[in-house]
Amino acid sequence: MKNDEFVEIINKHIREDVVRIVESDLNSSNHSSKILDEQCKWYSDKSDNEKQIIKKFIRRVYDCAAWRILHMLDDDKEYGGRFELYFVDDDTNEKTLFIDPPNLYELHELYEPEFREEK
Repeated sequence: MKNDEFVEIINKHIREDVVRIVESDLNSSNHSSKILDEQCKWYSDKSDNEKQIIKKFIRRVYDCAAWRILHMLDDDKEYGGRFELYFVDDDTNEKTLFIDPPNLYELHELYEPEFREEK
């Protein structure tokens, strides 16, 4: 898998899934967590404009976390070594290097957080 393909999955698919799950949780009235229930009650009292701002914060938090994880994978100097991602086939147990190694140190540069698009 090429680096840009990996980052595109994060940009388009995972971000949308995570944001959808959090927004769904906030709009739900059926929770097993007292803390989440309190957050949902707080959220439901907000105006539509305030809810839109909160949704932008949710996306921003996700983008910051995703970018930082990719930066961590890129930066071997900070951790005194390097990270490698592998795909392990369930049937054969064969490992394949998941990210294109010659260009590994560009993942965070390929990531497109939404807050960069808002200017």
